[in-house]
Order: sequence, then structure tokens, then C-alpha cells
Amino acid sequence: MMMLSTLTSIIAMSIKTYPCHYSISILKRKTNIPFEYNIKINKKMKQAFILLLLFLASVTSKAQEKYTEYYSNGKIRVSGFVDKNTGKPEGHWITYRDDGLKIREENYKNGLKEGPEYTYFDNGNISTISNYRNNLLDGYRLQYHYSDKKNSKKLYYKGFYREGEEDGMAYVYESDGRIISKRRYENGHQVTDTTYSYDKIYYKTWHRVKDTSYPYNYIYKVTEWSEPYKHSSTKIVQNKAITQKKTPLKPKQVRIADQHKTKQIVPNNGKKKQSSPSFNNTRNKSETPKKSKLKVAEDGSIRLE
Repeated sequence: MMMLSTLTSIIAMSIKTYPCHYSISILKRKTNIPFEYNIKINKKMKQAFILLLLFLASVTSKAQEKYTEYYSNGKIRVSGFVDKNTGKPEGHWITYRDDGLKIREENYKNGLKEGPEYTYFDNGNISTISNYRNNLLDGYRLQYHYSDKKNSKKLYYKGFYREGEEDGMAYVYESDGRIISKRRYENGHQVTDTTYSYDKIYYKTWHRVKDTSYPYNYIYKVTEWSEPYKHSSTKIVQNKAITQKKTPLKPKQVRIADQHKTKQIVPNNGKKKQSSPSFNNTRNKSETPKKSKLKVAEDGSIRLE
């Protein structure tokens, strides 16, 4: 009521301060509608409405006040807003480490988490990204591997939540991007799990079985099995031209098979080698006849030797 009276007084003051041209025509009729008003608002009246909107914005902002907590060293520990009337957190809140790095960023509405939430590693990199609705996880939730590299975002986990319960597929990743586990959830209950190791794939399923001895009259029966699996380690090979030095072919030595047959291999500079046997017909050399010489004997005769 107080707010309404304040607004009424502001409008009245605006009309009084900024007179406007208006025409009121009263038409008496035999119908049930006795009057008809036609009001023409000029520029000054528009300015009055703008002032009214500014006032409403200031009233809304004054409903919240800044809230801050500090460490003993003087650095901010928590920063956010609270509602003056209820004292509940509102808007954007940030939690810091004593060295000034962020730990968490979150949003509140009427004292409940609403919207995205970010958590951070000690080095300032993002650790998790979640989404809330009415203080419950709702939507995708991402978790990252720790890395010394600045602004690194190597995905470790990806899942989906619905009204605070995990639902649908969830994946776990290695730092190189390979999937090491796949899980499926239904209304917060895990129903399948597939895990990849170096030499095997492990499967696990959960089936609901009726059992009146339990509070919900059912239990989940687990079935497990595995099968061989070879981890495919893909190596990245750069496309580089490999040049090899061409070594000149050395001529092979002549190999003598025997005294009568010789096989000679001649180099042909990379062409197909052809071997052509060459035969050296060696004859048995007979002794060359000695040249006849004339010799004078003691008796004076001449002989041919």
C-alpha cells in the first residue's frame, strides 16, 4: 500500500509539474457507458513516466545490499548480494582464495542456486561447469583434467542432470580425448557401464528385480562380462620427404668357376643385371720345337742338332 501511494503521488506531481494538453469529451448517451475520455499525452508527460521507471529501478536496487567477507590478510573471501528483508543471497556470488584467485562463481535467486556455477583449480583453470535450477543440478555438467597450461580445457567428464538426478549418457575421457568409460543413467540410477582397458572391454548392467523384502520392493541385479580389446594407439606421423643418398654400385669381382669356364658380372647402373658367360678355350700348350742348330763335331763333320 505504501508503494502504491508513493507511485500515485509521483504521478500526480508529474502531471502538476508538467501540464499537458488534454481534452475530455463527455458524451451523454442512453447506453450504460456515460462517459468517454480522450487524453492526449505530450512530451512532458512522457518524461514523467521515464522518471517513474527510474524510481522503480532505484527502489528495486535498494532492496539488495552488498555483502563481503574478508580474510585476516585483508583480501576478499566472499562477495555477493543479500536481500534486505529476508537476508537470503541474491544475484552473483564469488568465493576467493586467500591469494586472490577464484574458487567458485555461482548465482542465487530467492536464496536458491539458479543458473551456471563455475569452480576453479588452484592455478585458476576451470575445474567444473554446472547448471542449477531451484537449487538442484539441471542440465549439462562438465569436469576438466588438471593441467599446468593456462586456460587448458581437457574434458574429463560430461553428464546430464534432470531435477538433481543424473539422467541419460555420461562419458569419462582420457587427457588425450579417448573415451575410457560410457555410462547410462535413468532417473538417477546407473543402468549400464562400459569401460575400455588396454586388452579388454568390461561391461556391466543393472536390472531392476522385484523383491518385497526391500523398502522400494525391488533391487538392482548386476550382470558383468568382458571381451578382448586391443587399445588402438594412434601415432601421429608427420609427412616428411625422406631422401636417401644414392650410392654408386660397385662392380663385382669376376668369379672364376673353373679353369675352363668363367662367369663375369658387369655393373649396369641400376638396370637388370644380365650375366653372359664367356668361355676361354685354353689349349694344352705343347712344347715348342727347339730350333735346329749346326754343330761341328770333333772329327770335323757338321751335325744338325
